[in-house]
Amino acid sequence: MSVRVYLEGASPELDRTCRENFAKLFAKAGVTGLKFISCGSRNSARGKFESAIKNYPDDHCILMVDSEDPIILEGWKHVEKRDKWIRPEDAIEEQLLFMATCMESWIVCDSEALIQFFDSKFNSKQLPSIIDLESRDRKLVQNALRDATKQCKRKYDPDNKGSLSFELVGILQPSKLSKLSHWNRCVQILREALAS
Repeated sequence: MSVRVYLEGASPELDRTCRENFAKLFAKAGVTGLKFISCGSRNSARGKFESAIKNYPDDHCILMVDSEDPIILEGWKHVEKRDKWIRPEDAIEEQLLFMATCMESWIVCDSEALIQFFDSKFNSKQLPSIIDLESRDRKLVQNALRDATKQCKRKYDPDNKGSLSFELVGILQPSKLSKLSHWNRCVQILREALAS
C-alpha cells in the first residue's frame, strides 16, 4: 500500500519541482515515503483524487489543497459550502488536508529561510504575524510575501509564481511551521497513513 497525496498546484512543466520540494519538506518533518501527485488546478486535484479512490482501492489517497478561505467548518463541509464539492461516498475526513488559507501561509512562517533564499534586501517586517495566520485572507498573505521581496533580485509574484513557490516550500523548516494547526494536522494524518 502506498500513500498518494493529490496536490493542488503546478503546471505540467513544474510537476517535478513541485513533487520533489513537497517531499523534501515532509521528509524534514519525519514523514517519508509519500507519493505526491501535482494536479494543477484545485478542481483538477479534486477530480484526480476522486478517480484515485476508485482506481487505487488498496492505497491511501489524500487530497491536499489551499483552503482559500479561513476554515470555520470541518474539511468536507468547508469545501461543500465554498466550492460546492460533495464528499465522495467512500472518503473520510482525514482524506482532505488543507494548506490554510494558502501555501504561502507555510512559506511566511520561516522568515530565516526566506532571508537566506532571497538576499539582504528581503524585508521580513512586511510578513504577517504567525498568530492566527491560518485565519487570514490569502491575498493578504500572498501580497505580504510579494511586498517583502520588492527590493530583492528575485521577486515573489502571487500571480506568476513559476517554480519559486515550490523552491521555497523545499527550504522551509518544519519546526517553524509547528504553530500552524492545519500544518500539524497534515503531518499527523500523513504519518498515521504511512503507519497503517
